[in-house]
Amino acid sequence: MESEALIKLTSRHLKLDMTPEEYKALWDKFAIPQFMTSGGFQLRPYMKITEDWYMHEENKIALEFWRHIPNYITARCPLCGEVFTERMDTYSLEDWGTKYDSSFFFGWHLIDEESASFEPVRCEHFLGVEGFINFNGLEPVELDPSYYSGPAEVPSVMGVFLPDDPVSYAVMHSLPICRVESNKFVPCYSLFMVTYFSENTHIVRERNWRNYNENMGRISSLMLDLSSSRDYDLRRWVADGKLLWLDLEQDDLPLKSDPPEAFPYTNIQGSRAKIKYRGKNHPKGYRGFF
Repeated sequence: MESEALIKLTSRHLKLDMTPEEYKALWDKFAIPQFMTSGGFQLRPYMKITEDWYMHEENKIALEFWRHIPNYITARCPLCGEVFTERMDTYSLEDWGTKYDSSFFFGWHLIDEESASFEPVRCEHFLGVEGFINFNGLEPVELDPSYYSGPAEVPSVMGVFLPDDPVSYAVMHSLPICRVESNKFVPCYSLFMVTYFSENTHIVRERNWRNYNENMGRISSLMLDLSSSRDYDLRRWVADGKLLWLDLEQDDLPLKSDPPEAFPYTNIQGSRAKIKYRGKNHPKGYRGFF
């Protein structure tokens, strides 16, 4: 599906309750020194996960910030039906870049107000989730003052996490990320999410951790791509019954698995490598992709 058609299809699920002025005011209110990077650039506030979380003033501020951010359905477990949700800031590409040496999302954009934690509540079948952000051929000029380091643009499936024994699946979903044009939020970029599930997550994790540890001597992520190359033939995984998706045509986003011809994420163009972008006002004085 062409990027323009996909943006139109996914935009029906956007939740935009703020104007650009209100969104800027929210950032201005919560951008305090504790949430500045070493380079001096603004970041959204994040929780410090500690037993005495309520003692940290920045945690109270983070909770207040995230209450204004929309909560989205991101996946459904094919094995038990559990609905996965996260609060994700689809108003802006700002601060969506990878902050760790991984392109996986570990609940960075989630708030669980009951436990006041950013640690998501997941079913027993959850393995992990990988995210991709596609610029759809656009230059993110709104990031001029910033440095962006993010995941690849083209989504792929990691076959090592989709064995037949134990039974395992992946579920794909997409949302647009906006930028401001003519004082309006316009959906421009595509966020793709691939969430992995298994009947026995312990076996899958231990199998792959053991292999990785033997080959590389260290472990750095909860999920690791151990295949020699990632598989970008997503429709093949759909045809094999291993890759499902949330039906973008339905408001409640039910799981869909066939026919393969209905799979909306085909022929996606872009970089298969992680993206780095430096704004023109970056201290190093370079603007563009590198």
